[in-house]
Amino acid sequence: AEEILNRKASDLIGRGAGFLPPAIATLIRETVRERKVYRRHEIVSEAEGLYLAVDTYGLYDIAGALIGGVVLIDDISARKELSRERKRGETLQVLNELVGRMAHELRNPLVAVRTFTQLMKDRYNDKDFQEFFYTTVTGEVEKLNNLIEKLIAFVHPIEYKFETVDMGE
Repeated sequence: AEEILNRKASDLIGRGAGFLPPAIATLIRETVRERKVYRRHEIVSEAEGLYLAVDTYGLYDIAGALIGGVVLIDDISARKELSRERKRGETLQVLNELVGRMAHELRNPLVAVRTFTQLMKDRYNDKDFQEFFYTTVTGEVEKLNNLIEKLIAFVHPIEYKFETVDMGE
């Protein structure tokens, strides 16, 4: 506890819970006053910048009367940081995969449009080519537009309005 809280045991032993960080003090007070027991209760001690797992127990005399409380503190900051890093890595991996797929989905229609635009110079007067060009390029531009619409919907999710209604009506 001295290492975790950066306080000397001699400054805390025999003192009230008020000398502990507020989140821990609240738990030990509840343990003493309400006989509430905490097991691996996670808290954030903002003053110390720590993530802690806290266990509390009542301390009883031989007759069973509550005479105090015990608090066990485990610094889980490193585990929490590792978990955050893992989640960031997973998010980055998903984002990279999404960007890769988007690039592929964008490239396909653009290749078709570029190819037909390059052929247009040589085959501009060919009516069959003009019709095929129009149909193909319009379809590919529509694919691009649909993809962009999906991206916009993804970035700005739909806001639902919920209300209670009488199903009988």
